[in-house]
Amino acid sequence: TKIDAMTPTGNTNVTIGMSWGFQLLMPVAPFNAPAFAPDLDKVLIILTDGDNTQNRWSSSQSSIDARTSKVCDNVKAANIRVYTVRVIDGNATLLKACASKPTMYYEVNQAIELTSVFGSIAQNLANLRITK
Repeated sequence: TKIDAMTPTGNTNVTIGMSWGFQLLMPVAPFNAPAFAPDLDKVLIILTDGDNTQNRWSSSQSSIDARTSKVCDNVKAANIRVYTVRVIDGNATLLKACASKPTMYYEVNQAIELTSVFGSIAQNLANLRITK
C-alpha cells in the first residue's frame, strides 16, 4: 500500500545502477568481490520505474539509453545473467534488450506484482548460492 501511494519525483539513470551492480560482482577494485567459482551463478537484477532522464553529461534520453545499452552488453559479455524489471514506466524496448533472454524481462503495473516477479526470478535461480 505504501509503495502504491508513492509519487515519483526526480530523475532516472539506469546506467549508473547497472554499472554499480556490475562492479559489485567483479573480483576487482573497488569492491573486490570473491573470484568466480565455476558453479557460481552471476546474476544482476535491474529494477526501474522510469525512462533515462539525466546523467552527469546529458539529459538526452537517446544518449543515455545508448550508454545503458553498452553497459548491458558489457555485463552480459562478462557471463552475468541479467534480469530486468520495468515498474509502470520506462523504456520497455531497452530493458527487454538488456535482459539476457526475453523471458528474463518483467513488466509490473502494480507494486503487488513484485512479489510474484521476484518469486519467479528466485525459482529460475534454482542453484542460488549466496557468498560473502
